[in-house]
Amino acid sequence: MVVVPKLKAELEESTSSLKANLEAAETCMEEMRKNDRLAKEEQETLKETLTKLMAERDKLLKEKTDVEVKEESLTAEVEKCQEFMMRINEESFYQGVRQATFFHGVPTNDSRYDLGKDVVNG
Repeated sequence: MVVVPKLKAELEESTSSLKANLEAAETCMEEMRKNDRLAKEEQETLKETLTKLMAERDKLLKEKTDVEVKEESLTAEVEKCQEFMMRINEESFYQGVRQATFFHGVPTNDSRYDLGKDVVNG
């Protein structure tokens, strides 16, 4: 029976090939688990980064809104100040016109000649 040793040799060869394939499959599975673990860690890191960036974006949007409100307030205040200054300049101009009208023809050595006083009902 020459067939039995031949079959025995083929069986041993198949067994060793199967063992090699099994080891390769186990190595592959281990690598896949490792890659899955790394992918999950990377995904968690990305989620954390995204959460931080979204919080920072929200904070910056709030700051932007606050700055815009403050800018509007300051713009309104500047306009009020400009109106006030224009009123003062206009009043000073009309005071000068009243004084010029009143003092026209009054000699400068007259006791009524005082540029520090405003002319009222005059």
